Amino acid sequence: MFDLQIRRILPQSRQEYDELNRLLQEVKIKLDRNLDYILGLYTPEDELVATAGCFENTLRCLAVKPAWQNQGLLAPLVSAIMKQQFTRGYKQLFVYTKAENLAPLENLGFHLLQTAADGIIFMENQAHAFDTYLNKLLQESLEVDNSAVSAGINAGAIVLNANPFTAGHLYLISKAAAEVDLLHLFIVSADHSVFPFKVRKELVRKGTASIKNLVYHDSGYYIVSTATFPAYFQPDSAAAVESQAEIEAGIFCKIAEKLKIGKRFLGTEPLSKTTAIYNRVLAEELQRNGLSCCIIPRKKIGPEIISASTVRRAIKENNYAVLQEMLPPSTLEFLQSPAASPIINKIKNGD
Repeated sequence: MFDLQIRRILPQSRQEYDELNRLLQEVKIKLDRNLDYILGLYTPEDELVATAGCFENTLRCLAVKPAWQNQGLLAPLVSAIMKQQFTRGYKQLFVYTKAENLAPLENLGFHLLQTAADGIIFMENQAHAFDTYLNKLLQESLEVDNSAVSAGINAGAIVLNANPFTAGHLYLISKAAAEVDLLHLFIVSADHSVFPFKVRKELVRKGTASIKNLVYHDSGYYIVSTATFPAYFQPDSAAAVESQAEIEAGIFCKIAEKLKIGKRFLGTEPLSKTTAIYNRVLAEELQRNGLSCCIIPRKKIGPEIISASTVRRAIKENNYAVLQEMLPPSTLEFLQSPAASPIINKIKNGD
């Protein structure tokens, strides 16, 4: 292979990162600031000619210098980075890349999940993992309601992070549940929030215990995860958000087909640019697939909408009056328990 050498690109090396940036700019790829491991392919003259990076279980920034393309250089890089990820405990891998990389990735065992209009593709390395995920969701639904996927059932869905679960979340779920026979709640399971997933999930369950037509699902890797929608976890350009939101929305439509979900409920989003873009793209994608999107105005306390970010700020400032207004009793009870102390300390220390 022309005596090319694979070696790690170190974050502390300004020279290596500058060269990496130049290569990515040549192929019109923006450096993903989330990368936690990057490999480069170098000539004997120390010229960087190809690169591949990853964040958690997602491969990103796959690129080959234009003058070196069509020579099979991507395969050894991806193989090396996959081996590294396996040793780190990641067995199920995903990749965001350009459509031109489809064939070499298929040769390495990746399978196409979704394509965006701008030519970005989303793949995973396990052939039947998505089908297994869909069947798990179906089983969870049938355990709650044997008619959960009947042709005539009126089913809806909400995806929520609940960091933490607020009276606003409860309002949205209550409104949506009143409009459908069965409401699927997908709780974002990616652990990148100050409130851990296990806590968020329990707060959602306790806060909605009185609503009987709900099915609870972990979102897994296929809904608002660092795999399907990394821009959710890191501010990014609007174009990148749109592309990732299109992929995420397309995957949700496949989930909706499996579970016979006909409607997705969203809250209005005046505070987050990323979520606002996602909601717009999702609505377009749902409509294109014959589904409906119902946007419910956010609940307010006076002129201020209830938001998890406002709640976290109130925790930081010891503003108990705001917490009483914006939180259901179950979340308030948790915050007053010893189990909440590490989370409260983290918020107050700005971690």
